[in-house]
Amino acid sequence: MASYAGAIESNREMAVTLIEQAGGQGADLVILPELWLSGYDVARLADDVKNSAEPLDGLTITTMRELAARLGIWICAGSIVESTPEGHYNTAVVIDRSGEIRARHRKQHLYPFTGEDVIFVAGDRDTVFVDDELGTVGVSICFDGDFPETARRLGAAGVDMVL
Repeated sequence: MASYAGAIESNREMAVTLIEQAGGQGADLVILPELWLSGYDVARLADDVKNSAEPLDGLTITTMRELAARLGIWICAGSIVESTPEGHYNTAVVIDRSGEIRARHRKQHLYPFTGEDVIFVAGDRDTVFVDDELGTVGVSICFDGDFPETARRLGAAGVDMVL
């Protein structure tokens, strides 16, 4: 999926279309890219973050939950801008086949060279969940994976798969 900076509605529509196509072709798990809803253009990132921010019970995750349940697939909604009273988080949401949120990972390592460390609040923990179908699953976003200690901690937690 190629997202377009600031094109929130069309990015959401494109994601739905691509997930429906993947589900129709037999996919069991679909993973969307980082900041797929807002797009990622450094020059306008702060504005796009503000314009696309929503709580996890907002339109985007509600749409992804309904889609996962309708298609009977897992969706890792890449990452979106989660709006909270503390500020904005770069958050990946994992949704199971029944449309339930199984995990939420807030990016811990914000990339300073693009201003992420000024725009977002950093997450404060690793994300691991256990599922009978998938096993022990870890969730990571982009720059989080550049740190060896992230892999060590996920490995120590017995993770079978990292989304």
